[in-house]
Amino acid sequence: MSGSTLEDILDSAERVLAKYPLCDHCLGRLFARLGRELGNDERGRALKTLLAMRFTLRGNEPAGERDREVLSTLARNAGEPFTRLYLKLYGQRVDAEKCYVCGGLLSRSSFDELASRITGELKKLDASTFLIGVRLGEGVFERELEVLKLLGLNYSESIKNEIKREVGKRVASITGLQPSFTNPDVLAIVEFPSLSVSIDIKPVYLKGLYLKLGRNISHTPWITREGVKKYPLSIQEFLDAKLRGLFQAEKILIHAAGREDVDARMVGTGRPLVVEVVRPLKRRVEIGELNKLLHAGVVSVMIEGYAAPRDVR
Repeated sequence: MSGSTLEDILDSAERVLAKYPLCDHCLGRLFARLGRELGNDERGRALKTLLAMRFTLRGNEPAGERDREVLSTLARNAGEPFTRLYLKLYGQRVDAEKCYVCGGLLSRSSFDELASRITGELKKLDASTFLIGVRLGEGVFERELEVLKLLGLNYSESIKNEIKREVGKRVASITGLQPSFTNPDVLAIVEFPSLSVSIDIKPVYLKGLYLKLGRNISHTPWITREGVKKYPLSIQEFLDAKLRGLFQAEKILIHAAGREDVDARMVGTGRPLVVEVVRPLKRRVEIGELNKLLHAGVVSVMIEGYAAPRDVR
């Protein structure tokens, strides 16, 4: 449809509606790159309205059987305003069918409801950034692709993109949080078509150095095949005891740059490590406060600052 005229666009819309029942959102999404500052539902409704206007240019009286069949199909597959037009011309009601792609689930109210639920979860978390993800159920992508094959990809966007954008901009407006496409604090995943929501709280990473002033201290808990703990203390357990409650986290993991033998000490300037705080409800703690807690006993850790996932080696 490159270089298309409006008449070409209407022909394409009529061709797809002659074969598939589509809601305003799913029809408009086929032409998502046409028209600025429009929602896909506005595009879809505008196309249906223009098609109905073009149909009536043939006359306001009932036409031949062929026109009646065409209008009946459009009424079933497009709904309004064709259902009203069919009733006006032929005195019979036609029920619109459920959208072939989304099953009639996409609407501004459904986006509002999803955003409200996600906002409620974000308010429980110490998050500065977020991202919306979408996971499609079986058959949704295949149905969307089937429709796209009829018209091509010139102006379209995916159902995933529409849900992510529409829900994301609502969440940003309500919460004041900014979306991050590279390293969000929280990923909210919308399952479609169930419309359930799951929250993936991303870890907090800290970089620093550790010292082992005693021997027989492992990096992580060393459990034997018999289920017995071999050494009384590990660096990870030390950090878990100190930090898990502070960050209200699920657990603490460590990633060290190499490791020394269990029965060896680590003194001098220390060995680099990255601390991974898993599913924290609190994300920001002053570095000075952390170091006061971690400078003690046979294990001592100095936190240099916050880190990024790429710092994990």
